[in-house]
Order: sequence, then structure tokens, then C-alpha cells
Amino acid sequence: MGPVDIVILVAIAAALAAVVLRVRRKGVCADCSEAGTCAHKGSCMAHMDPLEIEKRLGKGL
Repeated sequence: MGPVDIVILVAIAAALAAVVLRVRRKGVCADCSEAGTCAHKGSCMAHMDPLEIEKRLGKGL
């Protein structure tokens, strides 16, 4: 295995570790549907009114 292969493998391992740490720290969107509670009600699209989502996505257009 050459040095380029090792660099690529290290980069992939770092990206995977970052994803795992983020999910453990912040959770995933499906967590609130399973538990029945959500810690991110202000920013979670599942708790917003469709018209509010449309306003938020269309902001600045």
C-alpha cells in the first residue's frame, strides 16, 4: 500500500468518526418520533407548519 492509499483511508476514517460523533451528540431526526419528545422544536422541520417551512426556505429569494 502506497502513501496515497494510506492518506485516503485516514480521510475516510476521519469522516466516518465525525459522522458517528455528531449522531451521538445531537441525535437524528427519527429520535423524536420514537421517544415522543424533541429537543430541537424550533429548528426541526417535523414540528413546523408547512407554510412556515415555505417562508423559511423562500427567504431571500
